[in-house]
Amino acid sequence: MEEYNILDEYELQNLMKKNEDKLISYNITLSRMPFITIDIADREQQVIKLLYKTAPIEFTALCDIYEEGFWVKSETACANFIQYINKYYEKGIFSIDYIVMSKDEYKLLVN
Repeated sequence: MEEYNILDEYELQNLMKKNEDKLISYNITLSRMPFITIDIADREQQVIKLLYKTAPIEFTALCDIYEEGFWVKSETACANFIQYINKYYEKGIFSIDYIVMSKDEYKLLVN
């Protein structure tokens, strides 16, 4: 971005939008500003998988980690993507029970 003097994600998206025909072969989708998706992104699955990795965790901490991992501003993540995991939120903390493997799978690994 420095090479082309692009100052923020909005300028980047505008530049990409003007050259959208050249991006088709890279499987890049430009959606609502400033979202740029490479390949296929399932935000709901991203948030749920992140919760599995980080729970128990506070609301803002989860949004900050989402920003680090997916380059979406934490404020945007809080406003738009946390809706997928609201049912796991109680008293300021997200927590979730996650069974990594079934008992039968565990037995196979142990034997």
